[in-house]
Amino acid sequence: MFLEGIVRKPVSAVQWQDYRASNTGLITVYVTDSVSEMPIREVPEEFPTDVVPDPNYETGTVGFYGCSRTKIRSTLHKSRIRYMFFMAKYMGTRDEFADNFYVNGFYRISKWTEAVKLHMR
Repeated sequence: MFLEGIVRKPVSAVQWQDYRASNTGLITVYVTDSVSEMPIREVPEEFPTDVVPDPNYETGTVGFYGCSRTKIRSTLHKSRIRYMFFMAKYMGTRDEFADNFYVNGFYRISKWTEAVKLHMR
């Protein structure tokens, strides 16, 4: 089973290549879901959305199912950046977190694929 999005293939069906990189990192900032209680990316089932969750924690990918933020991924790949840190601006339901930024995860990148071809129709 895999999440639905623009790409209708499971992660395991794509040819992945080893990624050689330096020990550098990149921070990407996103806004949390407006119904989220915690400062994390959340896609609640009771509030369906067309937005594909990215980063996709369930598959360990960024930009696989959706084709937004191509400049970030291109910069990351061309610069051979190893770590991608995720920082969220909290816009959810709890006032004590409101408008603050939180580092809430990271990926150590070890594989990559040519996602642009996956998104072309």
